Amino acid sequence: MGATIIVLLLIALIPASIASKKGKSFGLWYVYGVCLWIVALIHSLVLPDESQNQNNNSANNSYKPYEPITKTESVINTVNKVKCTSVDINAKVRVQAWDIEKNSEENIYLKLNVLNTTSDVITALSIIAKGFDSFNNPVLINNKENFSVLVQDLRLLPNKYQEIPNKISLPDSNIRKIELYIQQICYEDGKIESLPEPCYIQTCQQKMDIEYIPYAQKINKQAKYYMIDQSNYWQCICGEVNTGKVCFNCKTSKEEAKRFSKDNAQFTLNQMLRQEEEEKKLFEKRQEEQRIQREKNEKQEQVKKKKNGVIAIIAVVVIICTACLLKVYQYNHTIKKIETSMDNEQWDNALKLMGESSKFKKLYNKYGEQLSSNVGYYDKAFGDQDFKTVYSEDDLYYYNTNISRNGLAYKIYETEEDYLGTVKTLCAIDENDRSHDIYTHYEHAYDTYDNDVEYIMWTNDWIIIQDYEDFFALKCDKSGNVSEVDLSDNLSDFYDKLYIKMADGNIVVADAEYLDEIDYDTNLMYFNTKKGSFTETSYERLEDKYDVEESWEDCILYKKYVD
Repeated sequence: MGATIIVLLLIALIPASIASKKGKSFGLWYVYGVCLWIVALIHSLVLPDESQNQNNNSANNSYKPYEPITKTESVINTVNKVKCTSVDINAKVRVQAWDIEKNSEENIYLKLNVLNTTSDVITALSIIAKGFDSFNNPVLINNKENFSVLVQDLRLLPNKYQEIPNKISLPDSNIRKIELYIQQICYEDGKIESLPEPCYIQTCQQKMDIEYIPYAQKINKQAKYYMIDQSNYWQCICGEVNTGKVCFNCKTSKEEAKRFSKDNAQFTLNQMLRQEEEEKKLFEKRQEEQRIQREKNEKQEQVKKKKNGVIAIIAVVVIICTACLLKVYQYNHTIKKIETSMDNEQWDNALKLMGESSKFKKLYNKYGEQLSSNVGYYDKAFGDQDFKTVYSEDDLYYYNTNISRNGLAYKIYETEEDYLGTVKTLCAIDENDRSHDIYTHYEHAYDTYDNDVEYIMWTNDWIIIQDYEDFFALKCDKSGNVSEVDLSDNLSDFYDKLYIKMADGNIVVADAEYLDEIDYDTNLMYFNTKKGSFTETSYERLEDKYDVEESWEDCILYKKYVD
Protein backbone atom coordinates (compact mmCIF):
# COMPACT_ATOMS: atom_id res chain seq x y z
CA MET A 1 0.00 0.00 0.00
CA GLY A 2 2.78 2.44 0.96
CA ALA A 3 4.72 1.65 -2.21
CA THR A 4 1.60 2.28 -4.33
CA ILE A 5 1.13 5.74 -2.75
CA ILE A 6 4.78 6.61 -3.41
CA VAL A 7 4.45 5.56 -7.07
CA LEU A 8 1.25 7.64 -7.41
CA LEU A 9 2.95 10.72 -5.91
CA LEU A 10 5.82 10.33 -8.38
CA ILE A 11 3.76 9.78 -11.54
CA ALA A 12 1.55 12.79 -10.69
CA LEU A 13 4.60 14.91 -11.54
CA ILE A 14 4.19 14.02 -15.24
CA PRO A 15 0.86 15.83 -16.00
CA ALA A 16 1.83 18.65 -13.62
CA SER A 17 5.10 19.21 -15.49
CA ILE A 18 3.40 19.14 -18.92
CA ALA A 19 0.66 21.57 -17.80
CA SER A 20 3.23 23.88 -16.16
CA LYS A 21 5.12 24.21 -19.47
CA LYS A 22 1.84 25.24 -21.08
CA GLY A 23 1.28 28.12 -18.66
CA LYS A 24 -0.82 26.32 -16.01
CA SER A 25 -0.32 26.10 -12.24
CA PHE A 26 2.07 23.25 -11.32
CA GLY A 27 0.57 22.84 -7.82
CA LEU A 28 -3.06 22.59 -8.93
CA TRP A 29 -2.22 20.11 -11.69
CA TYR A 30 -0.13 18.04 -9.26
CA VAL A 31 -3.14 17.64 -6.96
CA TYR A 32 -5.27 16.89 -10.06
CA GLY A 33 -2.73 14.20 -11.08
CA VAL A 34 -2.72 12.59 -7.62
CA CYS A 35 -6.55 12.38 -7.57
CA LEU A 36 -7.19 11.41 -11.22
CA TRP A 37 -3.85 10.55 -12.76
CA ILE A 38 -4.83 9.04 -16.11
CA VAL A 39 -7.46 11.76 -16.74
CA ALA A 40 -4.96 14.52 -15.81
CA LEU A 41 -2.33 13.00 -18.10
CA ILE A 42 -4.64 12.94 -21.14
CA HIS A 43 -5.96 16.42 -20.30
CA SER A 44 -2.43 17.86 -20.05
CA LEU A 45 -1.45 16.40 -23.44
CA VAL A 46 -4.38 17.98 -25.29
CA LEU A 47 -4.16 21.26 -23.37
CA PRO A 48 -3.40 24.32 -25.58
CA ASP A 49 -0.09 26.09 -24.93
CA GLU A 50 -1.12 29.42 -23.37
CA SER A 51 2.46 30.64 -23.02
CA GLN A 52 2.94 30.28 -26.79
CA ASN A 53 -0.35 32.09 -27.45
CA GLN A 54 0.76 34.94 -25.21
CA ASN A 55 3.99 35.25 -27.18
CA ASN A 56 2.06 35.31 -30.44
CA ASN A 57 -0.34 37.93 -29.08
CA SER A 58 2.50 40.16 -27.94
CA ALA A 59 4.07 39.87 -31.38
CA ASN A 60 0.78 40.79 -33.04
CA ASN A 61 0.33 43.78 -30.77
CA SER A 62 3.73 45.17 -31.72
CA TYR A 63 2.51 45.95 -35.26
CA LYS A 64 -0.14 48.63 -35.83
CA PRO A 65 -2.16 48.24 -39.03
CA TYR A 66 -2.41 51.06 -41.54
CA GLU A 67 -5.27 53.42 -40.71
CA PRO A 68 -6.58 55.92 -43.28
CA ILE A 69 -6.51 59.57 -42.21
CA THR A 70 -9.94 61.10 -41.65
CA LYS A 71 -10.74 64.79 -41.92
CA THR A 72 -11.46 66.59 -38.65
CA GLU A 73 -12.34 70.27 -38.06
CA SER A 74 -11.20 72.15 -34.95
CA VAL A 75 -13.75 74.26 -33.12
CA ILE A 76 -12.85 77.70 -31.70
CA ASN A 77 -15.07 78.54 -28.74
CA THR A 78 -15.61 82.22 -28.50
CA VAL A 79 -18.11 84.75 -27.18
CA ASN A 80 -17.29 87.24 -29.97
CA LYS A 81 -19.81 89.38 -31.67
CA VAL A 82 -17.10 90.86 -33.93
CA LYS A 83 -13.90 88.91 -34.67
CA CYS A 84 -10.89 91.04 -35.42
CA THR A 85 -9.45 90.61 -38.94
CA SER A 86 -6.21 92.40 -38.15
CA VAL A 87 -3.54 91.58 -35.56
CA ASP A 88 -0.92 93.79 -33.92
CA ILE A 89 2.19 91.64 -34.18
CA ASN A 90 4.05 93.89 -31.69
CA ALA A 91 1.36 93.54 -29.02
CA LYS A 92 2.06 91.55 -25.89
CA VAL A 93 -1.72 91.16 -25.47
CA ARG A 94 -3.66 90.58 -28.67
CA VAL A 95 -7.31 91.58 -28.97
CA GLN A 96 -8.96 88.65 -30.69
CA ALA A 97 -12.56 89.94 -30.60
CA TRP A 98 -14.70 92.67 -29.07
CA ASP A 99 -18.34 93.14 -28.30
CA ILE A 100 -20.27 96.32 -27.59
CA GLU A 101 -23.36 95.94 -25.40
CA LYS A 102 -26.01 98.42 -24.35
CA ASN A 103 -28.14 98.05 -21.25
CA SER A 104 -31.68 99.28 -20.56
CA GLU A 105 -30.32 102.60 -19.32
CA GLU A 106 -28.64 103.28 -22.68
CA ASN A 107 -25.18 102.78 -21.16
CA ILE A 108 -22.57 101.37 -23.59
CA TYR A 109 -20.12 98.67 -22.51
CA LEU A 110 -17.16 96.98 -24.17
CA LYS A 111 -16.28 93.29 -23.74
CA LEU A 112 -12.91 91.94 -24.92
CA ASN A 113 -11.45 88.50 -25.77
CA VAL A 114 -7.65 88.60 -25.61
CA LEU A 115 -4.53 86.43 -25.86
CA ASN A 116 -1.63 86.94 -23.45
CA THR A 117 1.47 86.17 -25.57
CA THR A 118 3.92 86.68 -22.70
CA SER A 119 5.19 84.05 -20.26
CA ASP A 120 3.87 85.91 -17.18
CA VAL A 121 0.50 86.66 -15.61
CA ILE A 122 -0.92 90.13 -16.48
CA THR A 123 -3.10 91.98 -13.95
CA ALA A 124 -3.91 95.35 -15.65
CA LEU A 125 -4.13 96.95 -19.14
CA SER A 126 -3.88 100.59 -20.25
CA ILE A 127 -5.71 100.95 -23.59
CA ILE A 128 -5.89 103.78 -26.14
CA ALA A 129 -9.18 103.54 -28.04
CA LYS A 130 -10.92 105.27 -30.94
CA GLY A 131 -14.71 105.00 -31.31
CA PHE A 132 -16.90 105.08 -34.42
CA ASP A 133 -20.61 105.18 -35.06
CA SER A 134 -22.46 102.82 -37.36
CA PHE A 135 -21.37 104.85 -40.43
CA ASN A 136 -17.70 104.66 -39.48
CA ASN A 137 -17.61 108.29 -38.44
CA PRO A 138 -15.29 109.01 -35.50
CA VAL A 139 -17.03 109.75 -32.21
CA LEU A 140 -15.14 112.59 -30.52
CA ILE A 141 -14.49 112.49 -26.80
CA ASN A 142 -13.60 115.95 -25.41
CA ASN A 143 -13.02 117.02 -29.03
CA LYS A 144 -10.45 114.23 -29.46
CA GLU A 145 -10.68 111.02 -31.48
CA ASN A 146 -8.66 108.98 -28.97
CA PHE A 147 -9.59 108.24 -25.37
CA SER A 148 -7.99 106.16 -22.60
CA VAL A 149 -9.43 103.03 -20.98
CA LEU A 150 -7.97 101.45 -17.82
CA VAL A 151 -8.77 97.75 -17.08
CA GLN A 152 -7.62 96.45 -13.68
CA ASP A 153 -8.00 93.46 -11.32
CA LEU A 154 -7.29 90.97 -14.07
CA ARG A 155 -5.55 87.60 -14.15
CA LEU A 156 -4.57 86.90 -17.74
CA LEU A 157 -2.67 83.58 -17.92
CA PRO A 158 0.25 83.08 -20.34
CA ASN A 159 -0.46 81.79 -23.87
CA LYS A 160 -4.19 81.40 -23.27
CA TYR A 161 -7.30 82.90 -24.87
CA GLN A 162 -9.47 84.56 -22.21
CA GLU A 163 -12.55 86.76 -22.04
CA ILE A 164 -11.98 89.76 -19.78
CA PRO A 165 -14.71 89.44 -17.13
CA ASN A 166 -14.83 93.22 -16.52
CA LYS A 167 -17.32 95.21 -18.60
CA ILE A 168 -15.54 98.37 -19.81
CA SER A 169 -17.75 101.46 -19.76
CA LEU A 170 -17.49 103.57 -22.94
CA PRO A 171 -17.71 107.38 -22.66
CA ASP A 172 -20.27 107.95 -25.44
CA SER A 173 -23.48 106.02 -26.19
CA ASN A 174 -23.06 106.56 -29.95
CA ILE A 175 -20.04 104.33 -30.20
CA ARG A 176 -20.78 101.16 -32.20
CA LYS A 177 -17.32 100.23 -33.48
CA ILE A 178 -13.91 100.60 -31.93
CA GLU A 179 -10.18 100.49 -32.62
CA LEU A 180 -7.90 99.51 -29.73
CA TYR A 181 -4.21 99.90 -28.94
CA ILE A 182 -2.75 98.52 -25.69
CA GLN A 183 0.00 100.95 -24.67
CA GLN A 184 0.94 99.56 -21.22
CA ILE A 185 0.63 96.30 -19.31
CA CYS A 186 1.11 95.51 -15.60
CA TYR A 187 2.43 92.10 -14.54
CA GLU A 188 1.58 90.11 -11.43
CA ASP A 189 4.96 90.97 -9.86
CA GLY A 190 4.18 94.72 -10.24
CA LYS A 191 6.40 95.31 -13.28
CA ILE A 192 4.98 97.82 -15.83
CA GLU A 193 5.92 97.62 -19.51
CA SER A 194 5.23 100.23 -22.22
CA LEU A 195 4.59 98.76 -25.65
CA PRO A 196 5.79 100.03 -29.05
CA GLU A 197 3.54 101.47 -31.72
CA PRO A 198 1.23 98.82 -33.22
CA CYS A 199 2.02 97.02 -36.45
CA TYR A 200 -1.21 95.58 -37.85
CA ILE A 201 -1.41 92.77 -40.39
CA GLN A 202 -4.50 91.21 -41.93
CA THR A 203 -5.22 87.67 -40.68
CA CYS A 204 -7.08 86.46 -43.76
CA GLN A 205 -5.55 83.18 -45.05
CA GLN A 206 -6.41 81.00 -47.99
CA LYS A 207 -8.17 77.83 -46.93
CA MET A 208 -6.26 74.66 -47.66
CA ASP A 209 -7.50 72.43 -50.51
CA ILE A 210 -9.47 69.49 -49.16
CA GLU A 211 -7.03 66.90 -50.49
CA TYR A 212 -4.27 68.26 -48.22
CA ILE A 213 -6.27 68.67 -45.01
CA PRO A 214 -6.25 65.00 -43.81
CA TYR A 215 -2.47 64.85 -44.19
CA ALA A 216 -1.86 68.28 -42.66
CA GLN A 217 -3.92 67.18 -39.69
CA LYS A 218 -1.38 64.45 -39.05
CA ILE A 219 0.93 67.33 -38.07
CA ASN A 220 -1.76 69.51 -36.45
CA LYS A 221 -5.36 68.44 -35.87
CA GLN A 222 -6.49 72.09 -36.23
CA ALA A 223 -4.95 72.49 -39.69
CA LYS A 224 -7.19 74.14 -42.32
CA TYR A 225 -5.16 77.04 -43.84
CA TYR A 226 -2.06 77.33 -46.00
CA MET A 227 0.90 78.56 -43.98
CA ILE A 228 2.05 82.15 -44.74
CA ASP A 229 5.70 83.09 -44.09
CA GLN A 230 6.61 86.81 -43.98
CA SER A 231 9.78 88.58 -42.87
CA ASN A 232 8.39 89.78 -39.54
CA TYR A 233 5.69 87.19 -38.83
CA TRP A 234 4.15 83.89 -39.98
CA GLN A 235 0.66 82.47 -39.90
CA CYS A 236 0.26 78.88 -38.82
CA ILE A 237 -1.85 76.24 -40.59
CA CYS A 238 -4.31 76.64 -37.69
CA GLY A 239 -4.74 80.36 -38.59
CA GLU A 240 -2.79 81.89 -35.67
CA VAL A 241 -0.36 84.79 -36.27
CA ASN A 242 3.07 84.21 -34.70
CA THR A 243 6.44 85.91 -34.42
CA GLY A 244 8.29 83.15 -32.58
CA LYS A 245 9.41 79.68 -33.67
CA VAL A 246 6.39 77.86 -32.23
CA CYS A 247 2.68 78.62 -32.73
CA PHE A 248 0.93 80.12 -29.66
CA ASN A 249 -2.27 78.26 -30.38
CA CYS A 250 -1.42 74.73 -31.52
CA LYS A 251 2.29 74.46 -30.57
CA THR A 252 3.26 73.52 -34.14
CA SER A 253 6.77 74.58 -35.05
CA LYS A 254 7.33 77.02 -37.92
CA GLU A 255 9.36 74.44 -39.83
CA GLU A 256 6.60 71.84 -39.59
CA ALA A 257 3.96 74.35 -40.66
CA LYS A 258 6.08 75.30 -43.69
CA ARG A 259 5.51 71.87 -45.14
CA PHE A 260 1.96 72.96 -45.90
CA SER A 261 2.57 76.37 -47.36
CA LYS A 262 1.01 76.98 -50.77
CA ASP A 263 4.31 76.20 -52.51
CA ASN A 264 5.25 73.09 -50.42
CA ALA A 265 1.88 71.35 -49.93
CA GLN A 266 2.00 69.14 -53.04
CA PHE A 267 5.58 68.05 -52.37
CA THR A 268 4.72 67.24 -48.74
CA LEU A 269 1.63 65.29 -49.86
CA ASN A 270 3.66 63.19 -52.31
CA GLN A 271 6.26 62.58 -49.62
CA MET A 272 3.63 61.43 -47.09
CA LEU A 273 1.91 59.21 -49.69
CA ARG A 274 5.24 57.49 -50.38
CA GLN A 275 5.79 57.08 -46.66
CA GLU A 276 2.29 55.59 -46.28
CA GLU A 277 2.98 53.16 -49.08
CA GLU A 278 6.25 52.12 -47.47
CA GLU A 279 4.53 51.69 -44.09
CA LYS A 280 1.78 49.66 -45.73
CA LYS A 281 4.32 47.39 -47.40
CA LEU A 282 6.23 47.07 -44.13
CA PHE A 283 3.00 46.21 -42.33
CA GLU A 284 2.09 43.57 -44.92
CA LYS A 285 5.62 42.18 -44.69
CA ARG A 286 5.32 41.90 -40.92
CA GLN A 287 1.90 40.28 -41.25
CA GLU A 288 3.38 37.70 -43.58
CA GLU A 289 6.29 37.11 -41.20
CA GLN A 290 3.82 36.64 -38.35
CA ARG A 291 1.79 34.18 -40.44
CA ILE A 292 4.92 32.18 -41.28
CA GLN A 293 5.98 32.26 -37.62
CA ARG A 294 2.52 31.10 -36.48
CA GLU A 295 2.59 28.20 -38.92
CA LYS A 296 6.09 27.34 -37.72
CA ASN A 297 4.94 27.50 -34.09
CA GLU A 298 1.91 25.32 -34.86
CA LYS A 299 4.12 22.70 -36.49
CA GLN A 300 6.51 22.82 -33.54
CA GLU A 301 3.55 22.47 -31.18
CA GLN A 302 2.27 19.45 -33.08
CA VAL A 303 5.73 17.87 -32.95
CA LYS A 304 5.93 18.74 -29.27
CA LYS A 305 2.53 17.15 -28.60
CA LYS A 306 3.55 13.99 -30.43
CA LYS A 307 6.81 13.94 -28.53
CA ASN A 308 5.01 14.47 -25.22
CA GLY A 309 2.53 11.76 -26.17
CA VAL A 310 5.35 9.29 -26.90
CA ILE A 311 7.09 10.29 -23.64
CA ALA A 312 3.83 9.87 -21.73
CA ILE A 313 3.21 6.44 -23.24
CA ILE A 314 6.77 5.39 -22.43
CA ALA A 315 6.35 6.78 -18.92
CA VAL A 316 3.09 4.87 -18.46
CA VAL A 317 4.71 1.68 -19.68
CA VAL A 318 7.71 2.24 -17.40
CA ILE A 319 5.44 2.98 -14.44
CA ILE A 320 3.27 -0.05 -15.08
CA CYS A 321 6.34 -2.24 -15.47
CA THR A 322 7.86 -0.73 -12.33
CA ALA A 323 4.63 -1.32 -10.41
CA CYS A 324 4.50 -4.90 -11.67
CA LEU A 325 8.14 -5.49 -10.77
CA LEU A 326 7.53 -3.91 -7.39
CA LYS A 327 4.58 -6.22 -6.78
CA VAL A 328 6.66 -9.20 -7.91
CA TYR A 329 9.44 -8.10 -5.58
CA GLN A 330 7.02 -7.69 -2.69
CA TYR A 331 5.47 -11.07 -3.44
CA ASN A 332 8.86 -12.79 -3.61
CA HIS A 333 9.99 -10.96 -0.47
CA THR A 334 6.87 -12.13 1.36
CA ILE A 335 7.50 -15.70 0.19
CA LYS A 336 11.07 -15.49 1.49
CA LYS A 337 9.90 -14.22 4.89
CA ILE A 338 7.16 -16.90 5.09
CA GLU A 339 9.60 -19.68 4.24
CA THR A 340 12.13 -18.35 6.77
CA SER A 341 9.44 -18.33 9.45
CA MET A 342 8.38 -21.87 8.49
CA ASP A 343 11.99 -23.08 8.56
CA ASN A 344 12.23 -21.69 12.10
CA GLU A 345 8.84 -23.26 12.94
CA GLN A 346 7.38 -19.82 13.57
CA TRP A 347 4.02 -20.90 12.18
CA ASP A 348 2.01 -18.06 13.68
CA ASN A 349 4.29 -15.43 12.14
CA ALA A 350 4.19 -17.19 8.76
CA LEU A 351 0.38 -17.22 8.88
CA LYS A 352 0.31 -13.52 9.72
CA LEU A 353 2.55 -12.68 6.75
CA MET A 354 0.37 -14.74 4.43
CA GLY A 355 -2.91 -13.25 5.74
CA GLU A 356 -1.76 -9.64 5.38
CA SER A 357 -0.49 -10.11 1.82
CA SER A 358 -2.56 -8.85 -1.16
CA LYS A 359 -1.75 -12.23 -2.78
CA PHE A 360 -3.36 -14.22 0.02
CA LYS A 361 -5.18 -16.74 -2.19
CA LYS A 362 -2.06 -17.48 -4.23
CA LEU A 363 0.05 -17.89 -1.10
CA TYR A 364 -2.63 -19.99 0.58
CA ASN A 365 -2.66 -22.38 -2.37
CA LYS A 366 1.09 -22.75 -1.94
CA TYR A 367 1.52 -22.85 1.86
CA GLY A 368 -2.01 -23.10 3.23
CA GLU A 369 -2.10 -26.83 3.89
CA GLN A 370 1.18 -26.89 5.80
CA LEU A 371 0.42 -23.74 7.78
CA SER A 372 -3.15 -24.77 8.55
CA SER A 373 -2.08 -28.10 10.03
CA ASN A 374 0.61 -26.59 12.25
CA VAL A 375 -1.26 -23.42 13.33
CA GLY A 376 -4.44 -25.46 13.77
CA TYR A 377 -2.55 -27.82 16.02
CA TYR A 378 -1.60 -25.00 18.41
CA ASP A 379 -5.08 -23.47 18.23
CA LYS A 380 -6.63 -26.78 19.26
CA ALA A 381 -3.95 -27.45 21.87
CA PHE A 382 -4.57 -24.16 23.64
CA GLY A 383 -8.26 -23.90 22.77
CA ASP A 384 -9.59 -25.50 25.93
CA GLN A 385 -6.89 -24.14 28.24
CA ASP A 386 -7.38 -21.48 30.88
CA PHE A 387 -4.85 -18.81 31.75
CA LYS A 388 -2.38 -19.97 34.36
CA THR A 389 -2.74 -17.93 37.55
CA VAL A 390 0.31 -16.89 39.61
CA TYR A 391 0.45 -15.00 42.88
CA SER A 392 3.99 -13.65 42.82
CA GLU A 393 5.89 -11.46 40.37
CA ASP A 394 8.68 -14.00 40.52
CA ASP A 395 6.44 -16.43 38.65
CA LEU A 396 5.96 -14.00 35.73
CA TYR A 397 8.41 -15.66 33.36
CA TYR A 398 7.99 -17.03 29.86
CA TYR A 399 8.15 -20.75 30.51
CA ASN A 400 5.77 -22.94 32.50
CA THR A 401 2.56 -21.48 31.06
CA ASN A 402 -0.66 -22.83 29.58
CA ILE A 403 -0.89 -20.43 26.62
CA SER A 404 2.04 -19.02 24.59
CA ARG A 405 1.98 -17.84 20.99
CA ASN A 406 4.46 -16.13 18.65
CA GLY A 407 7.02 -15.28 21.35
CA LEU A 408 4.58 -14.21 24.08
CA ALA A 409 3.26 -16.20 27.04
CA TYR A 410 0.07 -15.18 28.87
CA LYS A 411 -0.54 -15.48 32.62
CA ILE A 412 -2.95 -14.10 35.21
CA TYR A 413 -1.24 -12.29 38.08
CA GLU A 414 -3.61 -12.22 41.08
CA THR A 415 -3.21 -9.88 44.05
CA GLU A 416 -5.36 -9.23 47.13
CA GLU A 417 -6.64 -5.69 47.76
CA ASP A 418 -7.66 -5.96 51.43
CA TYR A 419 -11.41 -5.90 51.90
CA LEU A 420 -12.03 -4.59 48.37
CA GLY A 421 -11.45 -7.89 46.70
CA THR A 422 -9.03 -9.34 44.18
CA VAL A 423 -7.18 -7.78 41.22
CA LYS A 424 -6.46 -10.11 38.32
CA THR A 425 -4.04 -8.75 35.74
CA LEU A 426 -3.53 -10.45 32.36
CA CYS A 427 0.18 -10.22 31.55
CA ALA A 428 2.03 -10.84 28.27
CA ILE A 429 5.57 -12.12 28.92
CA ASP A 430 8.23 -12.18 26.22
CA GLU A 431 11.07 -14.70 25.89
CA ASN A 432 13.34 -12.40 27.94
CA ASP A 433 10.87 -12.65 30.85
CA ARG A 434 9.75 -9.04 30.52
CA SER A 435 6.15 -8.74 31.64
CA HIS A 436 3.58 -6.28 30.21
CA ASP A 437 0.15 -5.67 31.72
CA ILE A 438 -2.46 -5.87 28.97
CA TYR A 439 -5.75 -6.19 30.86
CA THR A 440 -6.92 -5.75 34.47
CA HIS A 441 -9.96 -7.40 36.06
CA TYR A 442 -11.37 -6.35 39.44
CA GLU A 443 -13.25 -9.00 41.42
CA HIS A 444 -15.06 -7.44 44.39
CA ALA A 445 -15.25 -9.28 47.68
CA TYR A 446 -19.05 -9.34 47.64
CA ASP A 447 -19.32 -10.91 44.16
CA THR A 448 -21.07 -14.30 44.44
CA TYR A 449 -20.72 -15.46 40.83
CA ASP A 450 -17.70 -16.86 39.04
CA ASN A 451 -16.10 -13.92 37.24
CA ASP A 452 -12.78 -14.97 35.70
CA VAL A 453 -10.97 -13.78 32.58
CA GLU A 454 -11.43 -16.56 30.03
CA TYR A 455 -9.39 -17.32 26.93
CA ILE A 456 -11.33 -17.57 23.64
CA MET A 457 -8.61 -17.80 20.98
CA TRP A 458 -5.39 -16.28 19.66
CA THR A 459 -4.73 -15.00 16.11
CA ASN A 460 -2.10 -12.83 14.43
CA ASP A 461 -0.78 -11.41 17.74
CA TRP A 462 -4.32 -10.69 19.00
CA ILE A 463 -5.70 -12.59 21.96
CA ILE A 464 -9.49 -12.74 22.31
CA ILE A 465 -10.77 -12.89 25.91
CA GLN A 466 -14.08 -12.94 27.75
CA ASP A 467 -14.65 -11.06 31.01
CA TYR A 468 -18.12 -12.00 32.18
CA GLU A 469 -20.35 -10.13 29.68
CA ASP A 470 -17.53 -8.31 27.88
CA PHE A 471 -15.39 -9.51 25.02
CA PHE A 472 -12.06 -7.89 24.10
CA ALA A 473 -9.33 -8.27 21.48
CA LEU A 474 -5.91 -7.40 22.94
CA LYS A 475 -2.49 -7.08 21.29
CA CYS A 476 0.89 -6.42 22.85
CA ASP A 477 3.99 -5.73 20.74
CA LYS A 478 7.58 -6.45 21.74
CA SER A 479 7.90 -2.96 23.25
CA GLY A 480 4.92 -3.44 25.51
CA ASN A 481 2.52 -1.17 23.59
CA VAL A 482 -1.02 -2.50 24.05
CA SER A 483 -3.93 -2.23 21.58
CA GLU A 484 -7.47 -2.98 22.72
CA VAL A 485 -10.70 -3.45 20.73
CA ASP A 486 -13.97 -3.77 22.66
CA LEU A 487 -15.93 -6.38 20.71
CA SER A 488 -18.94 -5.98 23.02
CA ASP A 489 -19.81 -2.59 21.46
CA ASN A 490 -20.59 -4.32 18.17
CA LEU A 491 -22.32 -7.45 19.47
CA SER A 492 -25.98 -7.19 20.49
CA ASP A 493 -25.78 -10.60 22.15
CA PHE A 494 -22.48 -11.91 23.51
CA TYR A 495 -23.45 -15.55 23.90
CA ASP A 496 -24.41 -18.37 21.56
CA LYS A 497 -21.86 -17.22 19.02
CA LEU A 498 -19.48 -19.23 16.90
CA TYR A 499 -15.96 -17.72 16.76
CA ILE A 500 -14.20 -18.85 13.57
CA LYS A 501 -10.50 -18.29 12.82
CA MET A 502 -10.21 -18.06 9.04
CA ALA A 503 -7.28 -19.28 6.96
CA ASP A 504 -5.69 -15.78 6.92
CA GLY A 505 -6.02 -15.36 10.70
CA ASN A 506 -8.97 -12.93 10.61
CA ILE A 507 -11.97 -13.86 12.77
CA VAL A 508 -15.61 -14.29 11.82
CA VAL A 509 -18.24 -14.22 14.59
CA ALA A 510 -21.42 -15.98 13.44
CA ASP A 511 -24.85 -16.07 15.04
CA ALA A 512 -24.88 -19.88 14.77
CA GLU A 513 -23.74 -22.99 16.62
CA TYR A 514 -22.45 -25.06 13.68
CA LEU A 515 -20.75 -24.19 10.43
CA ASP A 516 -23.45 -25.76 8.27
CA GLU A 517 -26.02 -23.40 9.86
CA ILE A 518 -24.33 -20.34 8.36
CA ASP A 519 -26.03 -19.00 5.22
CA TYR A 520 -27.05 -15.72 3.54
CA ASP A 521 -29.45 -14.82 6.39
CA THR A 522 -26.95 -15.32 9.22
CA ASN A 523 -25.78 -12.26 11.18
CA LEU A 524 -22.01 -12.07 10.76
CA MET A 525 -19.24 -9.88 12.21
CA TYR A 526 -15.66 -9.67 10.95
CA PHE A 527 -12.52 -8.83 12.92
CA ASN A 528 -9.69 -7.60 10.66
CA THR A 529 -6.47 -8.29 12.54
CA LYS A 530 -4.36 -6.01 10.32
CA LYS A 531 -6.62 -2.95 10.77
CA GLY A 532 -7.82 -3.83 14.26
CA SER A 533 -11.45 -3.25 13.20
CA PHE A 534 -14.60 -5.18 14.11
CA THR A 535 -17.45 -4.61 11.64
CA GLU A 536 -20.48 -6.27 10.11
CA THR A 537 -19.99 -8.44 7.06
CA SER A 538 -22.06 -10.64 4.78
CA TYR A 539 -22.04 -14.19 3.53
CA GLU A 540 -21.43 -12.91 -0.01
CA ARG A 541 -18.20 -11.19 1.04
CA LEU A 542 -16.94 -14.28 2.84
CA GLU A 543 -17.87 -16.41 -0.13
CA ASP A 544 -15.92 -14.11 -2.43
CA LYS A 545 -12.81 -14.05 -0.25
CA TYR A 546 -12.66 -17.58 1.17
CA ASP A 547 -14.84 -19.75 -1.11
CA VAL A 548 -16.91 -20.81 1.91
CA GLU A 549 -19.71 -21.99 -0.38
CA GLU A 550 -17.63 -25.01 -1.37
CA SER A 551 -16.43 -25.93 2.12
CA TRP A 552 -16.07 -24.04 5.38
CA GLU A 553 -13.73 -26.69 6.76
CA ASP A 554 -11.16 -26.07 4.01
CA CYS A 555 -10.81 -22.39 4.76
CA ILE A 556 -10.75 -22.21 8.56
CA LEU A 557 -8.04 -22.93 11.13
CA TYR A 558 -10.03 -23.13 14.32
CA LYS A 559 -13.55 -22.57 15.66
CA LYS A 560 -15.01 -22.18 19.13
CA TYR A 561 -18.62 -21.91 20.21
CA VAL A 562 -19.29 -19.63 23.19
CA ASP A 563 -22.59 -20.41 24.90
